[in-house]
Amino acid sequence: MAVFANQYMASGLYAHLNTSRWFGLKAKNTLLNKTENVRRWFMEVTRILHEELAASNYANEINELYLDIGWNGTPCLEVNQGKTALFNFKNHHISEYVIFENSDGLVDTVIRKFKYTARQAVQEWGFENLGKDVQDAYIEENNRDKEFEFIHCVKPREEFDRSYPALKTRQPIASLYIDVTGKKFVKQDGYYEMAFMTPRWVKCSGDVYGRSQGMFALPEIKSANFNEKQMGIALEKEISPTILAPDDGFVGTVRTSANSIMYYRKTLQGKDKPEPFKTKANLNWVRDMNNDKKIVIKKGFFNDLFVMLQEQTKTQTAYEIAQRLEEKWSMIIAPIGRLNSELNNFMIRRILGIAGRAGRLPAAPPELIGQEYEIEYVSKLALAMKLLEVRSLTSGFEVMAPMIEMAPDMMDNYDTDEIARGVPERIGWSEDWLRDTEERDEIRRQRNLKQEQENAQLMAIEAAKAAKGISGKVEPDSVLAQIAGAA
Repeated sequence: MAVFANQYMASGLYAHLNTSRWFGLKAKNTLLNKTENVRRWFMEVTRILHEELAASNYANEINELYLDIGWNGTPCLEVNQGKTALFNFKNHHISEYVIFENSDGLVDTVIRKFKYTARQAVQEWGFENLGKDVQDAYIEENNRDKEFEFIHCVKPREEFDRSYPALKTRQPIASLYIDVTGKKFVKQDGYYEMAFMTPRWVKCSGDVYGRSQGMFALPEIKSANFNEKQMGIALEKEISPTILAPDDGFVGTVRTSANSIMYYRKTLQGKDKPEPFKTKANLNWVRDMNNDKKIVIKKGFFNDLFVMLQEQTKTQTAYEIAQRLEEKWSMIIAPIGRLNSELNNFMIRRILGIAGRAGRLPAAPPELIGQEYEIEYVSKLALAMKLLEVRSLTSGFEVMAPMIEMAPDMMDNYDTDEIARGVPERIGWSEDWLRDTEERDEIRRQRNLKQEQENAQLMAIEAAKAAKGISGKVEPDSVLAQIAGAA
């Protein structure tokens, strides 16, 4: 039961956090985001990153990470430049690595112990870089599949070059491979960004490793498993019960197989013929109790939340689903926030660096030189959270509508243009659907100019009509004659 609940949670997290266009980039300086070429550049970079993620093994590995975080609470994802695709992702089992935090409580050091065969080690690092034991095993063709232990240490360097490009041994993050048997460094490398992401699902004060939903639900899981086992035993006794038979009066042995025949002496008159032993166990209450535990386990893995989100696309509107979800956010907001800060933020910075160094990104506009960027999450789950803001907006206007009707000047308190652009953003509209603010202002200017011309023409017509009712001769060069002529 818990395995399926964990799978459902992993599928729900992936479907609502990492599908379609789930993040965007923008400048930290909000004024720059109003510049058309800056906005277009960030949109293009975001599009390229999403396309490269789709072409890589990201979907498979992120789903595997969500499966791991459901039971161990501290998965480990490695992100590097790929050979066949631009990005390559790889998960590591929790038994392979240990992690260490820096003074800010962030994981900045990962040490991984793993095994390679002699053949794999030569393929990865070259024959000459390995210890003598590994080399000897590789020379003997029959021993090439013999396994050896290696350690990979990834940690920040105290001294590094801030310029680009930098030597591998001078890059900000150190990458050291050690042959345990040969006690030898086989490779000293480096990264520009941290290549290992180790998000913690939930962490208590003083903990380094995270705790999972599986850990929280463990008492219910164990109890449900025990009940299932006992129900299986009881059901077996009902289907294949113990047979009560007298110690005398039978011909042959007692048979319990299907379609078998048992013989007993007729003189017993049926009083001592074989009969099943009735345990009189009532399985209904055990079944009901176990069903209750299964519901608790499913809720422990947020299955009810993702079922509710799935219903949004079927029978309910976004506003209706937002109302039902509001009470459930408190349980999942903190883990999702930690996922963004410890997984997605680092991963996006990593793939952005890889794509930039590979020459896959367009040149940045000059306005962005020396400027910082920030990540904005626009996944289905993030949008569902933002819908709560939209719902509060609509609720507020519903309350104030009668007052605004009596005093229309109240609307002067609100930036309606900002609301008009903010609501589509929160309900997931594409930025391409919104006009640039400069284009919008030009449309308004042209509309106002046209309205002014139309008003002037109407005034001229009215003036001409009034002039016809005036007695006396109108001088040809008078203002009134000019107005009448314009009409």
